[in-house]
Amino acid sequence: MSTGLSLNATSATQITNFEILDVSGGAGTYNASLFAGPGFTSLQADSAIAGNFGAVVVSNVASTGFAFNAIAAKGINAGDTSLDIQLKTAVSTTDSATVTLTATDGDNLGGANGQVNIGVVSATTGGIETFNIVSNVNGIDAGLKATSYTNTIGTLTDVSSGAGDSGLVKLVLSGNANLTITTALAAATTANLTTIDASAMTGNDTLDVSSAVKGLTFLGGSGVDTITFGTAVALSLGSGASIAGNGGNDVFNLGTGTALAGHPTADTLVYKAATDTTQTLDATGTKISATSTLETITAFQSVADAKLSHDTIDLTTFGFTSTAKGVAQLGAIAAVNGGTFAATSATLFTDAGGARGIAVGNDGANTYVFVDANHDGAFNASQDLVIKMVGVHTISSADFAL
Repeated sequence: MSTGLSLNATSATQITNFEILDVSGGAGTYNASLFAGPGFTSLQADSAIAGNFGAVVVSNVASTGFAFNAIAAKGINAGDTSLDIQLKTAVSTTDSATVTLTATDGDNLGGANGQVNIGVVSATTGGIETFNIVSNVNGIDAGLKATSYTNTIGTLTDVSSGAGDSGLVKLVLSGNANLTITTALAAATTANLTTIDASAMTGNDTLDVSSAVKGLTFLGGSGVDTITFGTAVALSLGSGASIAGNGGNDVFNLGTGTALAGHPTADTLVYKAATDTTQTLDATGTKISATSTLETITAFQSVADAKLSHDTIDLTTFGFTSTAKGVAQLGAIAAVNGGTFAATSATLFTDAGGARGIAVGNDGANTYVFVDANHDGAFNASQDLVIKMVGVHTISSADFAL
């Protein structure tokens, strides 16, 4: 149905027993209340059928179970305009909806094509408490992989409509392709946001939630999570984020705040397994490659940084005891991914006090934290954790939960 104008009280009676309403190439308002029963709960817009969709509004949809799938034509990037989801019942605290972006390629013409870009996705009449966004790719060119493809939402807006309606509380990300939400989420959207769950994401995700005013719980997936966290003044001192990247050599920006005070929150970064970071070795297998990415934290505030609050790296799952709870101070070291850093070392975790579970050094520009994940007292880049902190920091056992 290429225009919402085609959907009226008369035409709706002639459309029955369908599962998906196709609005490929469409624009205008599609009113679910015109149909008998709950109305439509699933829409799709397939660029292969009628090109990109324009400004689409779906109104009077059920508070739970609504799904929209934007599909690109094979090998042709889709530039869709906007999708606005308007709920039938605006006052509720348990609403949910799913928007899926499906890239389509496999033409083997070279390069990742057939990606989906939606300019704006919004919920303007009744906020959606649990918003699920799925980023997938069907059909992959030879020589590429799912993470060669990036689907994009320009702006995501999900706001409360007033008393009795929370707006966005939980954002759930999943899928095998990358997902980027280009514009930082506005303060009205993050006012009640408490959870971002990307644990089912195997693609990479990029998101800026620096306007959030409540302590967030972030659960990452196996892909690279590139997340900017909050410095909003409404955050109370110490009410920071709990961040578990869960693999993928993530890139976390904790928010710089002011030069004197730093960011106001006490964030906790949780690591539970050696697989939470991955270091790539060079061709000889003896050095960490200069092309290796690293788990990276920007704006970490240590106790010694003496800001208004300090962040913590939680390593409790590793169960360090006795002298292993100490930190070996390495002093000046080579950049870990500079091409010269040894992939193994029998003594990296050892100082005068014995074998430590943690070692820390810096290359004059960045600080590196090493964690003896396998408890063998020796460093092995294939078995232990490496975390890069942007900038030079003094790190001690006070900066860890052990």
